[in-house]
Amino acid sequence: MGPVTFVSDFFVSVRFFSSHHYAVDMARGSDRRTRRLERLDAIARKTRTDSFLLGFLVVLACVGLGVTRTLGVGSWEYWLVVLGVYSGAGVFRVAVRGWSEETPLLPRMIRALAHWTAPLLLLVGLYFLEQRGQVRADAAVASTLFLITASCFTAGLHLDPLFLPLSAVLLVMASTEMVAGESGLAVWATSLTASALAVGLFALVTGLRARAREDLD
Repeated sequence: MGPVTFVSDFFVSVRFFSSHHYAVDMARGSDRRTRRLERLDAIARKTRTDSFLLGFLVVLACVGLGVTRTLGVGSWEYWLVVLGVYSGAGVFRVAVRGWSEETPLLPRMIRALAHWTAPLLLLVGLYFLEQRGQVRADAAVASTLFLITASCFTAGLHLDPLFLPLSAVLLVMASTEMVAGESGLAVWATSLTASALAVGLFALVTGLRARAREDLD
């Protein structure tokens, strides 16, 4: 083998290995981009699902506002049903998060059940007191709404942040109903604006936080 042939074979080998490593690096980069796009797509789907759920829970609260303004003292049974729906949604989301994160599920479930069972028992007790005439019906309505608001707020702090904007909407509704109860337009305008802002900000903040965590990873 002459020197010219040796040098030629050497450069051919270098070119082959360089192209091979380049192809491997390109394939790895493509895999990373694909995995990142899949994670971002999963984040977007979860954000949409959470936003739709929050919107549904807010709609229940808006219907409750209409029932309260229409039926007055006869509306607090509806709020009892609403609290049952909120409780079911809260416990279900805790269970789903526990399964997806592969963490011990039993302690989370016990805490969630204890959190939501307490206000439900209080409202059932309030129902029997109101039926026996030991509690005024209008007081029962106000107590029910503020109890649901407090339950959602503490659930947002300790169990699921989705309930924080919901508690804000409920607080605005209850406060506006007390302050401007005779002005139906003011009550509805304030409550609907608060509802739209709560859902929109929740979707925005949740999406941004999830993307920030993805960038850090």
